[in-house]
Amino acid sequence: LQTTIYKLSVTDSCSITVTNSIEVKVIEVNAVFNVNYLDHSTVQFTDLSFTDVVQWDWDFGDNSGVSELQNPVYTFPDTGVFYVTLIASNEEACKDTVINPIFSYPPFNMWIPNTFTPDGDGINDAFAAIGEGFVSYEMFIFNRWGEMIFQTDSYDLRWGDGQRGILDNIPIDVYSYKLIARLPTLETKQFIGRVTVIR
Repeated sequence: LQTTIYKLSVTDSCSITVTNSIEVKVIEVNAVFNVNYLDHSTVQFTDLSFTDVVQWDWDFGDNSGVSELQNPVYTFPDTGVFYVTLIASNEEACKDTVINPIFSYPPFNMWIPNTFTPDGDGINDAFAAIGEGFVSYEMFIFNRWGEMIFQTDSYDLRWGDGQRGILDNIPIDVYSYKLIARLPTLETKQFIGRVTVIR
């Protein structure tokens, strides 16, 4: 399991002893890879395995995609989470395996309403964008004087969510918003506009 020096001694019937040592080197393989999104579902895989790797066996986790290339590009046929496996081997047939979850995203889409009614009736009580195909999301809300009155980096948190008192503290007015969505390709989409509170 680890590089070790072994000593061997041989003694014959005349009590003559010969001793020799040998170092047995264990060449360890470490399978590692990185990913770069070329679009929402096409991924460039980069092998970072070591040491002296000569063979790569990829399984892209969708029951169809395999490759023996060192740095394959693969387009997933569907959206979701796929567990990608890399088996890296060296010349001595020593192997190591790594499995990482990879997300295949839908195409980018974003819809932003222009009004909402925080009146507590359970219909359209809060404001947020609705979309898909992005990795992270930030939203900023400003009043007519440019003061930031709400901010979130959670797609699940909407302006107006919470107890009735929060809804009552949102006066009828026109507000400005700024939305920033980051795509898996590291591209940033920014949206600036206005939303009107009505009751």
